Amino acid sequence: STAQAHGGTKSGLFTVTGSPTQAYVRGTGLLAVTAGIPVTATGWFYSAAGYASLQIVIDWFSATGSYISTTSGGTSAIGAATWTQRSVTGSPPANAATASVGPTLSSSPPTGTALFIDDISIIGDSMVARSILNPGWSWDEHVKPYAEGAESCPETHHEYVISGSIRYL
Repeated sequence: STAQAHGGTKSGLFTVTGSPTQAYVRGTGLLAVTAGIPVTATGWFYSAAGYASLQIVIDWFSATGSYISTTSGGTSAIGAATWTQRSVTGSPPANAATASVGPTLSSSPPTGTALFIDDISIIGDSMVARSILNPGWSWDEHVKPYAEGAESCPETHHEYVISGSIRYL
């Protein structure tokens, strides 16, 4: 929807229909998980009228796609006409292979309840870090002397450059 957006120009719009005791939406893509390695999901939510019972959850599934269990971030209210962030962290059960994330509205949400969903992020067995690299910084000069004989960084990186540029050699 372009009616509301936390980041960018669009968000997902979830509208309750019927008379459910709870209403939920989950992403269609499943995140691969490893048992025992925590997963954190974070999202931003907006309701023009506010809502008393919102939670973000992680649903765990087996390798065959069978539902196992849910980890909940706890139920709390979101204020009217304000973007509100919610997070949940959970460790996959021993037999979990994938996870799906999304919001749940409990306490019998009335038909027409609208929830905007934006900036959903899921962090699995990767690390997130912020780096400030001053002009002239180089891996060879600033890290290699401490890298125990490695000729290049042995880690896989996914970077988002806010300012400046990075040149890979």
